[in-house]
This record gives sequence, structure tokens and C-alpha cells, in this order.
Amino acid sequence: MEQNTYNNPFTPSFGEIPHCFAGRDNIIREMETALDKDSRSPELTLLISGARGTGKTALLAKICDQASQKGWIAVKTVASQGMLEDIYQHVIKAARHLISDSSKERKLSGLGIGQLVNLEWQHAEQGDQNWRIRMEKVLDELDSKDVGILIAVDEVDVAEQEMIQLG
Repeated sequence: MEQNTYNNPFTPSFGEIPHCFAGRDNIIREMETALDKDSRSPELTLLISGARGTGKTALLAKICDQASQKGWIAVKTVASQGMLEDIYQHVIKAARHLISDSSKERKLSGLGIGQLVNLEWQHAEQGDQNWRIRMEKVLDELDSKDVGILIAVDEVDVAEQEMIQLG
């Protein structure tokens, strides 16, 4: 006798997006609609709360996948020290085909005639700029190409200073 085995679509597993999201259709549909809009939409700000193991992280991953499929730069992070730099590095990595590499920017800092011609170059230093300035440059560049960024923060901690700064 042959036994049929079926995988339960609601069985949680780490790092995987389930095939079915029970009771989450409205949220998924609203986010998909918001991602299609030309202007800001209140639906693009979403707070998901609930008990551990109820699929919040999987839902964030699903929304990030939706955004990526629609041409957005989607970044997932966890609210913790270093999250702002994590967001920036992930955005740069995901958008490298759309933005210029500011680490390769340089400007002429000296010109000499001794031994024919002598040029001195100064390379741009990212360390001189704070996160907000660097992120604004990236946002401006992406905006000029009509590309948005979706930032999904998991395990939000309202006391985390970087979470406050991001807000």
C-alpha cells in the first residue's frame, strides 16, 4: 500500500518563507498596492507585533521579496547596535548597479612642475561623513533613478539608540 505524505504549508522553519500566510492576505495585498504607488503611502509604514513564532519575521521576508520584485532595494536588519551601518552596507551592495562608488571619488589636491608634471590626488574618505549624510547621498541617487528603499527591522527595541535615529 502506497502512503501519500504531504508537507504542512504552515510548518514553521527558520529562514524560509511559507507558501501560505494564514490571515495575512490583507497585509500582503496592502503592501503590494503601496509598493506600486508613485507617491508616499501610509501603508508603507507597517508595524507587525505578536507572540514569538507567529510568523512576523517570515512576513517581513515576504514583503521584502515583494519589494525586490517591484524594483525596490529591500534591506532586512535587526534592531541592535551597528544596525545603521548594516543597513547602509546592504543598500550599497544591493544598489551597486544603480549608484556610483563614492569610495573611488577623488579630487586633485596638488599640481607640481618639478620633473615634468606631478599630480597629487586625494581620495574621498567615508569616515569623515556620518551615516545620515552617506545615506542621504544614496537616497538622492536612487531617487533620481526612481528606485525606493524598503527597510525591514526585526526584533525592534525602542530603547536602542540606532532605532531612534533611524526613526
